[in-house]
Amino acid sequence: MTVPALQLVYLVLALAGGAGWVLAAVRPRRGPWVAIATVALVLRVGVVVLLGGHGWWFVQEKVLVGLPLAVGGAVLALVVLVVGRGRPAMPARQACLLGAAYATAGELVLVLVVGYPVGPLSGAVVVLLVAAATLVTWLVLAGRDPGVVRGVSLAAAFVLLLPLGLAWWASRAEVHLEVVGPGVAGAAGAAVPGTGAHTGSGHAADEPATDEPSAAADGDPTVAVTDLRTPADVPGQRVPVTLTARESDLTLPSGEVVSAWSFGSLPGPEIRAQVGQVVEVELHNEDVRAGVSVHWHGYDVPNGEDGVAGVTQDAVLPGQSFTYRFVADQPGTYWYHTHQSSSDGVRRGLFGTLVVLPASGPVADLDLVLPVHTLSGTTTLAGSDEVEQVSATPGQRVRLRLLDADQVPHRFGVDGAGFRVVAVDGTDVPGAEEVSDLALRVPAGGRYDVELTMPSHPVRLAVDGEEDIGLELVPDAGTGTAAAPGDADRWAVPDEDLDLLAYGSPPEGGAGDAPDGSAPDVTATLVLDRLPRFDGGVPLYGYTIDGKVYPHVPSTVVDEGDRVLLRIVNRSSETHPMHPHGHHVSVLSVDGREPTGAAVLRDTFDVRPGEVWEVELLADNPGIWMDHCHNLDHAAQGMVTHLVYRGVTTPFRHGGSTGNAPE
Repeated sequence: MTVPALQLVYLVLALAGGAGWVLAAVRPRRGPWVAIATVALVLRVGVVVLLGGHGWWFVQEKVLVGLPLAVGGAVLALVVLVVGRGRPAMPARQACLLGAAYATAGELVLVLVVGYPVGPLSGAVVVLLVAAATLVTWLVLAGRDPGVVRGVSLAAAFVLLLPLGLAWWASRAEVHLEVVGPGVAGAAGAAVPGTGAHTGSGHAADEPATDEPSAAADGDPTVAVTDLRTPADVPGQRVPVTLTARESDLTLPSGEVVSAWSFGSLPGPEIRAQVGQVVEVELHNEDVRAGVSVHWHGYDVPNGEDGVAGVTQDAVLPGQSFTYRFVADQPGTYWYHTHQSSSDGVRRGLFGTLVVLPASGPVADLDLVLPVHTLSGTTTLAGSDEVEQVSATPGQRVRLRLLDADQVPHRFGVDGAGFRVVAVDGTDVPGAEEVSDLALRVPAGGRYDVELTMPSHPVRLAVDGEEDIGLELVPDAGTGTAAAPGDADRWAVPDEDLDLLAYGSPPEGGAGDAPDGSAPDVTATLVLDRLPRFDGGVPLYGYTIDGKVYPHVPSTVVDEGDRVLLRIVNRSSETHPMHPHGHHVSVLSVDGREPTGAAVLRDTFDVRPGEVWEVELLADNPGIWMDHCHNLDHAAQGMVTHLVYRGVTTPFRHGGSTGNAPE
């Protein structure tokens, strides 16, 4: 069984067990209900054994606290039942049966509220609350002094409210991410040895933001993110671009008018450069009150050009400007989008595409960039909410650059010609063979470059579940007929997905293997889940990493040159497209399965429910880099961590006078 299926079975068995104990306590015939509760407990133990085979992260709170608590409650109830057999009604018997139900409820609290990792304090609190609830039940049923009942109840309330109050207070504390000397970044509310401040809760930077590199003090062992920028005099032919963010109504090809925040169009202006050129982008904010920035998704720019409000710059407010500059040294398909209130800004249209061609020039006769994006409930392909026709000459080499600019994965289908996936996330796929009748599942933020040779008949590109949009390549201008929207046969997407782990030619050795066979310098495990938490003192049902929400998620601290192994574990029921800024990763394994195809570097990858990914990156781009779920709603509700290089500092703050809010 899969991890999600085992998790569901576990929850159903826990509910059944708890109900069994309650019914045993209130029904005259206890035997059948006790049997149901006991069998449910035994089966839960078996499920935990199976879950444990997928990784300790899926069972830690169950093994250390949950199951021992449930077993203890069940044993106590059964002992009292045996001892009291044949006797008249006993308050202790009923209280212990209900106590077993409370223990099962505590087991569920550990899974659904506490999550991974359970600590001594949270485990002890749950155990004490179960014991207190059982004691209060016995005192009430036995008719004991109401004052004693009140005293025990108040003690239990204190046990509950104290850790809740501490969690609430900690969620409001300022957090430090920078690491100058030895230490761990991002411990919630804690002082970090040798660190300065970062992403706190509302303090503006002491000095104003600048879009030019600043000079570090002589002898200063630290470097600021404002120093990690591309020099204004860097050699190379300039590609000047102006992006103006504004709030406006946009008219889609169907005639539908949508309210948008955009860079003037949907998508924004395409930026196209060649390797060796220098891209210079002047960002202006005309009237977007929430503020804007520009992040270069998948492009490993210097940290100061990364465009993350509150980390590498302040948000650009209405009437303000900011200049980005970077050398185009990575050919491929990329995109740009705001990283200020990005969960709202990207959804409303603040994004565009970036294509970097090799120095040799064009890679195809017909080159189309096709971002999928949903705006105001309407899904578009390359800005169109209709099926579009493009003419192509038979024999031409066609490249379709598929880009998912939505919050969720999209599946694409190509009908009418075999195709090759020649690049993923800007990285070429060695040995890409021609395939057909396979869907391409692109994660949110990800890109697949598809290449085909135009035949003498139409070729269609469809998006799964979106019958109103698509692309039809027709041979010779003016010939061919576009398929009618809703024609399921002509616009169907295959059921089977292309398996990227087995696609392309494998490298010699293995993915991620060091030349000398050495182990990684840094290993970090990120356990993803969804749990109730506090954020700035406000309760939310957050998306957590290691049980915490941003900005209280501990960062991964590295030194330049480190090989970093990241293990990402998804305990939740939702897919999380993880995106580390400033770096690409090589996939070492997915659920223990190593790649047998090309060693494709990625910057965005879907971690589906129950999956465990192991990826590796080389720490070769100093800075303070976000690493987050690119379902930006998930990121906005906590699923953000950082890759922090020791010695890098930042003057920028979360919140403050500019309202910096990267997600």
